[in-house]
Amino acid sequence: STVVEGLAYRRFYYNLLREIALAGGDAARAVSMHTAVLRFSTRLDDPFFRTYLGHAYFARGDYVHARSEFERVLAVNPSYPDALLDLGECYLTEGDPAKATTVLQRLKDLWKDADPDYRLNMKLNQLLARASRR
Repeated sequence: STVVEGLAYRRFYYNLLREIALAGGDAARAVSMHTAVLRFSTRLDDPFFRTYLGHAYFARGDYVHARSEFERVLAVNPSYPDALLDLGECYLTEGDPAKATTVLQRLKDLWKDADPDYRLNMKLNQLLARASRR
């Protein structure tokens, strides 16, 4: 076992604290807890945890840092669905529907056979509809 894997319990502990903070509406604490998570993450789970750090920044209203985290995830895995969806929402929130549409359409192409009732697919369609209205 490596040191990082030997300390995996800390990664999940801080992730749980982040979840609790977000559920309680404390986005600043969620960002702080998630920064701690990243100290114990590996290359394999880093995109997962960075996506959730992006969620915490987004909840705090810090769209610049949220976008940066989602873009960082996509630099490692350009087809990571959660990061594509969240980056598209971030662009839309920042008032850039053209960039939002480009990113969201990439996800739509990946999910061309997705179940139309899948919760995230429904969110994707809602975001694309919002982007087309702007």
